[in-house]
Amino acid sequence: MSRSKHTDPRAVRAKRRLISPRAHRSEGDLSQRHQIGRTLKEAGSLSTVERDAQPQVTKWPQITVRRPNAGYFHPASRNRVQSILETVGPSAAYGLKSIELARLTETDQSKSGLLARYLAPDRIILFEQQLPPWHLVGKLASADTELVEKSGAQVIWSNDASASTVDWPGNTLGDFLLFEGLLHEIGHHILQHEARADSRRIARTKDHETFAALFAARTRRELQTGSSSV
Repeated sequence: MSRSKHTDPRAVRAKRRLISPRAHRSEGDLSQRHQIGRTLKEAGSLSTVERDAQPQVTKWPQITVRRPNAGYFHPASRNRVQSILETVGPSAAYGLKSIELARLTETDQSKSGLLARYLAPDRIILFEQQLPPWHLVGKLASADTELVEKSGAQVIWSNDASASTVDWPGNTLGDFLLFEGLLHEIGHHILQHEARADSRRIARTKDHETFAALFAARTRRELQTGSSSV
């Protein structure tokens, strides 16, 4: 049975649409696309194959940077966000129109640890973060402590455990935002976009979160082991 462009692997469709967003669906050599799809599947890693593929993608999501609130900053720059997208490959950007480095609203400022948000069908928000060190009331939960320390943070508790201090040396907070925030929201986007859904949630919240977490964890491992420049 012959396949149409609709049934090409996501990585193949993504690269085709980002390179030639206005191209007709009948354009191109089908047999060659099938070969690319088999190569991607055999490689077992979207990012490794896509990063080296030709021709180069020319259309990526628009990245907008908003001026942060007083006492806050954007730990990841526009260039680092773009670098993550290019390294992961077209599958991450397919169907995504914009990524915004945004300010927290007054309501969002009360939500501890808010990194990013996916606004279906095609937007990701990366939120500004408080300038470190962070001074928190009470002892940081064990799971949260393990997560931030794994990402390079230094956690210190007061003697009576009534307060916690979280410091982020170097670029560790930027890495945390990108690896735990951006990649997670890209996972949500891929699940939504692959189902050709708009703003309708196409899976239970638990399933959506599980998929996004697995995608982020797998891609983070690939990025951290495959390139130290990201």
